[in-house]
Amino acid sequence: MKNIFEIPEKELTQRIINYCYENEIFIKEQQVSLDICQSYFRTNKGNLSGEHLEESCIRLYAYLGSCGLLHSNSCLMKISPMQLTPIIDFANDKRNFYCFELKNNVEQIRELYCKIKECLSKLPIKPTKMLITAIMCGIFSTLLTLNSDICCALGISGSNDLSVDDINKIFELIDLANHIRSLLSNNSNNKIHLWLQDTANILVIIQILVKACKSLLDMYRNKKNQERNKK
Repeated sequence: MKNIFEIPEKELTQRIINYCYENEIFIKEQQVSLDICQSYFRTNKGNLSGEHLEESCIRLYAYLGSCGLLHSNSCLMKISPMQLTPIIDFANDKRNFYCFELKNNVEQIRELYCKIKECLSKLPIKPTKMLITAIMCGIFSTLLTLNSDICCALGISGSNDLSVDDINKIFELIDLANHIRSLLSNNSNNKIHLWLQDTANILVIIQILVKACKSLLDMYRNKKNQERNKK
């Protein structure tokens, strides 16, 4: 299989366009769900509990369901939306408002991961890496939802721990996805162009990359290291 830098730009563009058309409904549903969730929590920061607690819990629960976390074997099937209250209380605490602005601070992101994990430990479920990162993504717009495919592609273990090295790998994957989006930014297809303008569509490109092979990221990492060494 060709690595991402050996694929001609025209062919690469067409592959992603084909994927977008073949998965249009799924992509739109994912985008709408993520946008609604992130917008709600950012807009209502500091006003998530009290009379709004039930709505906050239901919105988070619904988003987690859109991530595939409500299938028959999911841990979320064992709890009700209102049992997510510890997560909502954490997000609503003014001391944690900095979590909405973490950007690329690896240490603070890892700290947030551990705090969300601790909140979930109060529930009668085992917090998985996918559940923890889905909450981080949905509420704080941080990281990606780490499903098994992404973890496998990045060589991240299946345990519910997340290391600094793991987070750096995730940022490398996002960096690669942004690089590919830049290749597609001048595409003449207006529909695809509009999709790619949306930050959330980095998730679409990442899905495509993960479906390719782990060597894509390895190739990009080696290239970036070579560039750094030349400086």
